Amino acid sequence: MKQSTLKRYFKFGINHLFGSMLGGLGSVLMYHRIENGKKQNIKYRDPELFSPTRGLFVALDQFEEQIKLISTNFIPIPLDMIEQRALEKKQKSKFIALTFDDGYLDNFDLAVPVLEKYGVYATIFVTTGFISGAAKPWWFALEELIQESSTIDLIWKQESYSYSLDSIDKRYLCWDQLWQLFKESSLTDRKELSKRLRLDKFESGLDKIFPSMERLKQYKRHPLISLQPHTVSHPVLSQESNHSARAEIIASKQALESILYGNSSSFAYPYGDSNSVSPRDFELVKELGFKRAFTTESQNIKRNSFEKPFSLPRINIDYFDSISSFEQKLSGVESFVRQLTKT
Repeated sequence: MKQSTLKRYFKFGINHLFGSMLGGLGSVLMYHRIENGKKQNIKYRDPELFSPTRGLFVALDQFEEQIKLISTNFIPIPLDMIEQRALEKKQKSKFIALTFDDGYLDNFDLAVPVLEKYGVYATIFVTTGFISGAAKPWWFALEELIQESSTIDLIWKQESYSYSLDSIDKRYLCWDQLWQLFKESSLTDRKELSKRLRLDKFESGLDKIFPSMERLKQYKRHPLISLQPHTVSHPVLSQESNHSARAEIIASKQALESILYGNSSSFAYPYGDSNSVSPRDFELVKELGFKRAFTTESQNIKRNSFEKPFSLPRINIDYFDSISSFEQKLSGVESFVRQLTKT
């Protein structure tokens, strides 16, 4: 047996050991996009490549390796069974529930065949405005703007921003600051900010990365795939008024229910961090009849997680995860170490 294989088994054994203590009942995983082909040797914030949205992708070979591991070492379950698992006293293995955010076309074209191959369930949280074309994923347009520009000048909220983009580092600095402006904006402000940056010039091809409503209808009786709402326009809900936040959630819920002929039971908050979603939003989702809702707080699911069913955690999986770091996330080691570093 190769030394690398022995090392892999040793690492999995350690992760499994810690998982029995730290991993809780299981995990809800969060993916975004699947990229065709093999994973490339691209580092996080690679100094030779401006690719700030790279983390939203997982390579197809990387994804299949992860799904194979899940199907072999965990119990894959539908998202609407996680409460039932919490009631079971004796559990031989931990559960895994997969989710995808936004509803990209590659979820259906690339991820679903892998899930079908291994019999793994997944919930796709759909931003319905991305499907209809009423809204755009601004982050891809912003990335292209920065990539294609030599300078960017902006006046926003009585502040001036000026960027010379003659190096990768400067492009990332520009990205970080403009990203933050978008994250702090209501939908109304986001529209104006996009206008001032002329992002519309970089939005023309974005419709092609999402399926049509007709394509979504094909999954209304799929045995492994569930479609659930993720708002209409992907707003920062904490920046919206009560009326606007409610309208975003209701409209996405109704749009999906109208084509799937069923009630929506789960919801995922856009962005999902503590600055982007508030207790008011938890109450809104509860009032609108959902059974559960998910943040992006990176934690495994424990029995006491269900004391707050409208702020359940999910673990983000991204391009930079090796199979070892993936195992650490599932075992609870990664979130445990992160909590230690915060204290």
